[in-house]
This record gives sequence, C-alpha cells and structure tokens, in this order.
Amino acid sequence: MGNTKKKTISAERRQQINLILSSQLDVITLLEREPSLFDFSILSYESKIGLLRADAGTFLKHIDPAAFRPADKLRAMNDLPKTITRDIVFTEAEIHNLRPYEYYHLLCNVSFDKYIRAPLFDKLDRQARSELYIRYPEWVIANATVPKLTSCTLATISSNKPAFISKYVTDFTGLSTTSNFWNTMICYDRTYAGVFLKNINTCVTKTDIREVFHRNPALIRRINSDIISNSKLSAKEWLLMIRAVTTRCAKQFEGWSLPAALVDDFRLDLTAEMLNGKSTLTRQFQNAAAMLDIDHSAENENPTTI
Repeated sequence: MGNTKKKTISAERRQQINLILSSQLDVITLLEREPSLFDFSILSYESKIGLLRADAGTFLKHIDPAAFRPADKLRAMNDLPKTITRDIVFTEAEIHNLRPYEYYHLLCNVSFDKYIRAPLFDKLDRQARSELYIRYPEWVIANATVPKLTSCTLATISSNKPAFISKYVTDFTGLSTTSNFWNTMICYDRTYAGVFLKNINTCVTKTDIREVFHRNPALIRRINSDIISNSKLSAKEWLLMIRAVTTRCAKQFEGWSLPAALVDDFRLDLTAEMLNGKSTLTRQFQNAAAMLDIDHSAENENPTTI
C-alpha cells in the first residue's frame, strides 16, 4: 500500500473546532472566548437589532449603532431603547442628505430642537409639515412657510389640542371645515358658535351644516338672512332642517317662531323654485311650504306655472 499523507490541523484550529462542537458552550460564551470567529458586519439591520435587544450588554461591544449608515441609525433610534441609542448623532451632511424626506420627518420627531432645519422642513410633504406645525407652531410661524391646514387636520387638532386652534387659527378664509371640528370647538368654547355661523360657508358638505345644528339646536335662534345666503343649503333645505331640529327639541323652542324677515325671505325663495319649474309635489317641498303657509295647490301639468 502506498503512503497516504494525512492532513494536519493546527492546535489553535483544533481548539476552535472543539469550542464550536462543545454542546455545553452557548453563543455568548463562545463570543467572549473567540470573538474572531464572528463577523457582525455582514449581518442585516434586523439581525443586529435583534441581537442588541436580546443582550445589549454583550453585543454593544461588537455592534455599534452609531456606526450604522444614516437611515439605519434613524431606524435604530426608533427601534431600540434610548439607553442604547443616546450616543447616536447625525452630522450636518447626514442631516441634509437623509433620504427619503420621510426619514427627515422621523428625525425631527426624535429631536426637533436638535435637527430641525427650515430648508428641509419646506421640502417635507404637506401631511408631515402639518404634523410638525401642530407640535411646534411657534418655530414654524417664525422660521418656515406655515402649511395650509386641511379639514381632516383641523378636525384632528381640535380633538387633541383645541387650545391650538383658539390661539393660532383665527382666520378661516380659504379653509375647509367639518361638523366634527365645529362640534368639538363649540364644546370647548361656546363662543365658537358665533365663529361657526360667521364661517358657515367653510363647511365641506351640507350634511356638516345640518350636523352642527342638530348637535347645537340653540343655534337655530341665531340664524339670519346673511347666514342663510352664505351657506350651501337652499331655502327648502333650511326649512326642513329647522323643522327637524325644533320638532326634536320642542320644549326648547316652545313659543318660538321664525322671525318675520326670514319668513319673507324663505317664501320668496320657495316661490322662485316653483317658478323655475321645481316640483312642488314632493313631500320635502310640501313640508317646507307648510311652515310658511304657501299655497302650492295651483300646480298643474305644466311645471313652470303656478
């Protein structure tokens, strides 16, 4: 038989193999004894975060969140306890080069005073700018373009920070509002009943107007011709809403009746509807006309005549 050459294993390598094969040795002990066996740089972000969550005391010696790339540093600041991420900082270059801009929004949420920059704020999307405006109104008003508030954003602010609306939203020109917003603000401060009537034209839908009056029936007593003409509701729709609210709250409106000036305006508007060919046979029209004692019995086959 020919001589066969056996492969030799160095004593150091044999020791490493024995360590790995030892069933009595866990990973952490192995890491402490033979750190050169591990290469944490090839791990994914998720794996690194998982290890730091499992045993920060051990793995922080080998995984430094402050050395992550900027986007991962930001994620780590949201995914790990502050005791682990307190030493993470962003250079000025990293702040300005952070992409996408949604990440910059998250960075501002982590530490607004430290990382806010006016040029970057203006590059955020409308929702992000609105959120930061709600949280830091003084800074935005002083340093950046104040974002336009949507009806949804206004409703959200009013439910959480009605005092913000009271202090910073004083002009509703060009804004859109909902019944949720007005009902919340009127509940917070009854003087907003007058603000609603003055800005009734900002309501997005007719239903929003109806819901505010149904929630605050006393507003019926305050309506006038200017408020009616400034709203989206027609004369018929106003009369039907008034009828519904006053019927539901009969005790509250006992002895009350529409002012004569409003009766005249409503009668004129309903008569105009009849002359314009609107059907007077619908139940809604008949109920509205009944409130004003309008005689619509003369309608015949020609809808344009009375």
